[in-house]
Amino acid sequence: MRHQAGMAMPLGRFKIVLYNSPKHGVVPLFLDVPQFEYTEFHGANHANQLLGCVAVGKVRTSDGVANCQPVLQRIVAMMQSAEDEGRECYCTIKREGE
Repeated sequence: MRHQAGMAMPLGRFKIVLYNSPKHGVVPLFLDVPQFEYTEFHGANHANQLLGCVAVGKVRTSDGVANCQPVLQRIVAMMQSAEDEGRECYCTIKREGE
């Protein structure tokens, strides 16, 4: 099942791996998120481009983020380095202030 419209990603710690997305190229992909499938990190200039994914960028706009590629490239490079060293990567989703 893909994500359900209007659902927020649950709080928790999730393994992420590099994935060659047909639409976005090599991006981080969350694994084993309840009720979500193919939840990626990628750039999105507008919120309607997310479809359940996580937008990354240097600047928050009124409806998304901007200057996405440098941030995404840095995350992918850090993950690639970790994977090359045999380390796993995780992302923790939590409420602001926790």
